[in-house]
Amino acid sequence: MSDFNKISTQTRPIKMAIYSFAGGTFFFISHLLFPNEIVFLIGGWCFVVIALFTNAIMLLFLMRKLIVARATRTKTIEEIAILLSNIPITALYLFIIINQNNLF
Repeated sequence: MSDFNKISTQTRPIKMAIYSFAGGTFFFISHLLFPNEIVFLIGGWCFVVIALFTNAIMLLFLMRKLIVARATRTKTIEEIAILLSNIPITALYLFIIINQNNLF
């Protein structure tokens, strides 16, 4: 039973990164396809705020794991890199939406 718990905690950050990417991409593509629908713009902003909060908590958890669990240091660094890889993608999405809508 403890092996099952190890597997689920090791894949949770990767799943979170994938879900964050998929959700952000959904709102981004929806906004590009339907630019006059404000629902996708507001939903996307809410999603970004929620994803930022949950990913920050996961990052803190992984940083703690990096310090405490020295045996899984390499795997934890990979998980942190995968989680942080969403930042430039989200920044690109926001840049495109801001420039498309002349928000600034």
